[in-house]
Amino acid sequence: MSPKSLTQDVESSYSSLEVLNQLKLILSHELFNNSAVLSNFLKYIVEETLAGNLKSLKEYTIGVNGLGKKADFNPQIDAIVRIHAGRLRRLLAEYYNGPGAQDRILIEVVKGSYVPVFSQRHSREDLPMILSPSLNEIRHITLSKVSVAILPFRNLCPTSDHQYFADALGEEFTRVFSASQEFSVIGHHSTLKHAELHTDLHTIGLKLHAQYIITGTVMKDENHFRITVGLLETDLRTQLWSKVFEYETKVGFLQVQDETIQDVYTALGGPFGFIVRHSALTSKTISEDSIAFDAALYNYQFQTNFSFFSYAKTRKVLEVILQSNPQFPTALGMLSELYLWGHMLGYPTVEDPVSTSLRLAHKARNIDPLSKYACFSFLWASLYTKGNESIQHEIDQLLNQNPPATLDAAKFATLLVWGGHYDGAETLLEQAIRLHPHYPWSFDLALGLLCFKDGRYAEALEIIDRISVTDVYLVDLLEIVLLTKSGSPKEAKFYLNTLEENYSFIASHLKTYLSNFLLDKALVDEILEGVREAHEAIR
Repeated sequence: MSPKSLTQDVESSYSSLEVLNQLKLILSHELFNNSAVLSNFLKYIVEETLAGNLKSLKEYTIGVNGLGKKADFNPQIDAIVRIHAGRLRRLLAEYYNGPGAQDRILIEVVKGSYVPVFSQRHSREDLPMILSPSLNEIRHITLSKVSVAILPFRNLCPTSDHQYFADALGEEFTRVFSASQEFSVIGHHSTLKHAELHTDLHTIGLKLHAQYIITGTVMKDENHFRITVGLLETDLRTQLWSKVFEYETKVGFLQVQDETIQDVYTALGGPFGFIVRHSALTSKTISEDSIAFDAALYNYQFQTNFSFFSYAKTRKVLEVILQSNPQFPTALGMLSELYLWGHMLGYPTVEDPVSTSLRLAHKARNIDPLSKYACFSFLWASLYTKGNESIQHEIDQLLNQNPPATLDAAKFATLLVWGGHYDGAETLLEQAIRLHPHYPWSFDLALGLLCFKDGRYAEALEIIDRISVTDVYLVDLLEIVLLTKSGSPKEAKFYLNTLEENYSFIASHLKTYLSNFLLDKALVDEILEGVREAHEAIR
């Protein structure tokens, strides 16, 4: 689902009355009946939006008018609005994934805004490819990658003295993007002939069979370098992204090159970058009987829309991929990680999931020693078979000898947290979260655990409230403990009921599940003690 703007939806798709009826339907459900605070929050922001009072949807006005805070409420000191906004996002996701799964009108509160977004549930043919087919409709799976062409950077300097620098940028962009397993890269030298023959980027893209084109320019005056980089989509002839970089001339060429490429790759590349995200949201069904699946796109959808349904669907697709191509290292690494998540979260998975994951990851590494998916899942499975000391040294080597991209480094940092090695993990996680707007939810889980371990309960609660995934008992569990530690045991009661009703088996074997996931026994004991405190406070 791609939410449209409020104006488009209310004016052209359905009336404000229909939105209000949907609001009443949501608020009448027991999920919201049990939380007057979140009901009032949602009611206030929806009604204000429909009335056109978008400017009033700020932290202060929501706190005072929506949550009943006093006039001296200071959102810089009290994070209650941000905390409840996170809970509201998660509760809405739970509603639409369950009782509201067939509702036509969707109400969402996206991260970074308090203005609700209204949209209409689309018919299946309008959905992105990765959401449309049911499992029994899979006829054919291709292992295509997203194709990206790196065009030569144009030298716009007054003389040709810096042509070498423009050429070097193109070559280095080719090298860096080629290392990404999500892309099939058409390099700088291969595109040179087409760039000389054609000026229309759409034509160049079609000639090269490239879905996306990265292009740019280099300029220099007496005191400054200016580098522009843009990303275009071939089919729609649309520029999707651009950025301008400026440096003083005293900065060395290599530093300018490295910083520019690192910034661009962080934004566009990798499994959670803009290119994969855009592909995941816009890919379409090829024909009735032939559906193309890209493993990277499915993995993106699973990691960013984490639920039991997305887990089951992604697992099935990856298993089908490997039936037709058992030597596909990316799918092997992804499935290995998926089995581990299933094991840790109590989802149905294979027999002996840790050993199976280790075997799949080992096979993937033998096929492609540079596979980052295989490397991550191999280290994660090794954490539970060999102990945290065995992987600590290998992770340190990966981080120090060959510094990975910020997202990859942060994924390794989550393993440090699961294993009880905390030094340096917080910095890596915060850096990735700052640079990547669509980072995996597990980064917030790891960062929240770090804050909890250090006794920073209010900060941990704010971080955990950013997680909007459903069907993850750990989120509800940490809400219970952190709300109790923060002096709000009555609010913890809602999450305690959710834990016991939706995860009854896990709740009765909580120590076992936590110990399977977290190797720091002291941290596990502290979480369990927090649950006991919550029970006592609620009695």
